[in-house]
Amino acid sequence: MFAQLLPLAVGAALSPTLLVMQLVILTGDARALTRAWALAAGRMASLLAITIGGASLLARLPDFDTGLTASPAAGVILVVAGAVLLALAVRAVRRPASPDPSDSSGRAQRLIDAPPASLFVLGAAWMLINASTLALYIPGLHVVSRSDVSWPARLSGIAVLYLAAAAAALGPPLALSVFGETIRPRLERVQAWMERNGRTIGLVVSVVFGVAMCVAGGWNLLSPS
Repeated sequence: MFAQLLPLAVGAALSPTLLVMQLVILTGDARALTRAWALAAGRMASLLAITIGGASLLARLPDFDTGLTASPAAGVILVVAGAVLLALAVRAVRRPASPDPSDSSGRAQRLIDAPPASLFVLGAAWMLINASTLALYIPGLHVVSRSDVSWPARLSGIAVLYLAAAAAALGPPLALSVFGETIRPRLERVQAWMERNGRTIGLVVSVVFGVAMCVAGGWNLLSPS
């Protein structure tokens, strides 16, 4: 199970836009850390609802608890998710790149002084419409639901997937809370690097996982039951 789950978890963890937004928010005033935690809490609350609802629905599929063998349901889920990722990659290629890498944090700059409650709502709503993360998260949940491992192993797999999908939002405020101001120079270097390379990372993730999931989905659909 984990061999199939971990790549999806890694892909779900790579959310450059969200990571840059959190790092920019943390450059604000004395309430910056509260704002960053509010955004992270919103994402995690929404992600929890998706996890519970998604796992409940996936448990109704005929391949629930049958083992990670080929199944038509898995094929459909993987092909749809792969197609979504490839569509996002095409949109990213067609969208002109900003000549100034720092412009990628422009939207986040407007959130520096936002009320924490508003950021909580933003984090929750953003997760619900975040197609790139959902296209990796739902197939990950399906891997867990299809597997025939013990329930403790299933819960461990869901926990790994959940924390990975929350990592971009959770990591910066957690690092600052644990290590204090000494971690700020490192966070600033991460922010600068992500502003320069975030677009490329997002594009590579969409293309690589999109192609891989379409191929895996086709194999599931074409393999004999």
